[in-house]
Amino acid sequence: MNFPQVLGERIRELRKQAGLTQEQAAEAAGISGKYLGEVERGEVNVSSVILHKLAEVLGVDIVDFFRSQHLRPISELKEEMKRFIDTDKEENIRLLYRIFTAVFR
Repeated sequence: MNFPQVLGERIRELRKQAGLTQEQAAEAAGISGKYLGEVERGEVNVSSVILHKLAEVLGVDIVDFFRSQHLRPISELKEEMKRFIDTDKEENIRLLYRIFTAVFR
């Protein structure tokens, strides 16, 4: 996965967390929905001006687009989580359960 794809995936993730459709986010940022779709698919390079506008619309700091843990492919994150769960360490499983229930309740 190349950088524009990883960045686009992160923008899509943050947009969904904000509860916005592509059209809503694009309109608020002053860009077309088609262009935002291209950004989210990693088909275009996005300017810093557009990133700044999207950060404002999504209610995040622009650096949130570049946090390293979010730039890793989702498949890698899933594999790492699976390895964490699949260990026989009871404390790992209990810790993950506490975190999961605290976040998703």
